[in-house]
Amino acid sequence: MAMEVFVGNLPLETTAHDLRGLVGYTEQPVYFRIVRKRARSGEIICYGVASAPSEEMGRRLIERLSRMELGGRRLVAREYVRRNYGNERRAVDWRSRPWHGPERRRGERRAT
Repeated sequence: MAMEVFVGNLPLETTAHDLRGLVGYTEQPVYFRIVRKRARSGEIICYGVASAPSEEMGRRLIERLSRMELGGRRLVAREYVRRNYGNERRAVDWRSRPWHGPERRRGERRAT
């Protein structure tokens, strides 16, 4: 089964080719995707997602990348966890549960 690996703390100018060069030769191909996003603080962050063909290779990739530096920055590698678009802190059935708090709309100035 395939595994995706998060590679964080990358310099902004990093390319997929740079990460491929760090990893070196692997018996099966590993594909890299670079993501650049604006953080809440306003700064732009850069991270990569590697697609390893097997879980074993993904674990070896994490171990290898966790010990490396790129552009003077120590890399962070861990298993990639896809985030749900919804708020993960809510209960699964939050829409069907009754709300016992104050009604938000009644407190607005236009409601009076």
